[in-house]
Amino acid sequence: MVKNIYLIVILFVSVVQASNVVIQRYLVSANFDCNPISYLDKTGISNGLNKEISELPKNGKLIEIENKSTVSNKDDAKHELIVKRISFGLILAIILILLGFIWVWYLYLQIKKKTRSINLKNQELQKSEEKLRIITENSYDVIYQLDSNFNLTYVSTSDERLRGFKKEEIMGNSLFSILKPEGIELIKEANKKRMIDFRNGITEQPPLTYEVEERCKDGSWIWVEATASAHFDDDGKISGYTGVSRDITERKRTEQLLNEQENQLRELISTKDKLFSIIAHDLRSPFNAILGFSDLLIENTKDSNADESKAYLKIINSSAKSTLILLDNLLNWSKSQTGQIIFEPEKTNLSDVVREVLDMSNSIAKLKNISLNYIQTDDIEVYADLNMLKTILRNLISNAIKYTHLNGKIDISSVRNQNKTEITVSDNGVGMSEETRNRLFKVETNNTTSGTQNEKGSGLGLILCKEFVEKHGGEIWVESELGKGSTFVFSLPIGKVDK
Repeated sequence: MVKNIYLIVILFVSVVQASNVVIQRYLVSANFDCNPISYLDKTGISNGLNKEISELPKNGKLIEIENKSTVSNKDDAKHELIVKRISFGLILAIILILLGFIWVWYLYLQIKKKTRSINLKNQELQKSEEKLRIITENSYDVIYQLDSNFNLTYVSTSDERLRGFKKEEIMGNSLFSILKPEGIELIKEANKKRMIDFRNGITEQPPLTYEVEERCKDGSWIWVEATASAHFDDDGKISGYTGVSRDITERKRTEQLLNEQENQLRELISTKDKLFSIIAHDLRSPFNAILGFSDLLIENTKDSNADESKAYLKIINSSAKSTLILLDNLLNWSKSQTGQIIFEPEKTNLSDVVREVLDMSNSIAKLKNISLNYIQTDDIEVYADLNMLKTILRNLISNAIKYTHLNGKIDISSVRNQNKTEITVSDNGVGMSEETRNRLFKVETNNTTSGTQNEKGSGLGLILCKEFVEKHGGEIWVESELGKGSTFVFSLPIGKVDK
């Protein structure tokens, strides 16, 4: 800066000197001089004047010569004033020009400084943008921008790695085009709440975080966790959104697995509690009956008649069979819960299995004078595990006997329905309400009730039936009305089913 000022001063002095030279040359060219004697000498007037003076006494022109000299002096003074004014004007003009030049030079330096500063900032901005671009393109998370209508105005290249879409394939499309209906509804509700809060004066709002499923280019779906911030214009309306989303599919799968394991653990705890309840209470009743009537037989061996003893023995036999069924259910159920049960399906004649189970259940039914009827149509073969099929039929028939009044009846029938066989066990017993029907087949809500003759039960029978039927790929359901009996129906495949 000092060097520049020094050059300007030298330039100023040079210009002043040059201006003086110019003025002098101008005066010479115009026959003017600041010195009148010099002027007279240069023009020859001085020599002529001296000559005339020396001749004055002879021709009487002295006064005229003196007057001319006076006029010449006045003209010289006038010319000198003009020269001074011209010089002052020129110098002033030169000074003004130099000041203007200095001002222009100062502006130039300031502009140059500003330009250099702007260039440095632009370079820093470019570096920052380059860093941001590198971070954006190499980030696993997807960075996106939306307009006020939820149309994508920007999406980072990581979206191609995540969902398979290129920028040109997704830009300008609506965000809702890649969401499921429940995701669209979630975002709309959150945005609606945000606008209500803004109108109520809550201007500083945290970013909105939500979890939705997004569609990939190949048609599959992934879970993403997105965080979005809204931008508002001067009128308080949303002008757009900026957000970041990341893939949380694996996390969702882990959460689902944990939930399933938690449910399984609850079921196991419920199973354990149910098992202890059965062992503590349900097994006591049949053993009490067996011990009680056997004691009566022992004590009254001599006094009792044959008919009375026979009646006692029937009760003991029935209780023993009920206990056997209960123990068998406990064993099968424990194996089923621990994954130890063996499933070996094969072609089986259904009629043979039904008759075998009816023979085992007939003695219990006779205690209540209940008739067991097998309505046979054609011989039907099913593809089933023999032991499981017997357990299903035994439990359904035993359940029907329990809730059927004295002198009632129970019908067993089967019918082929396309590639499945439907087996029905119906009774004309007490029936059940809708609330009771909804609690069936569930360990956590299954509460057994006493039968028509105060028979006890564990409630495990129907649960086992459901598990074993589903093991075959079939279904089980019940149709019942309170006071009008119940009808249990289950289906089994005719042929082999891939499990």
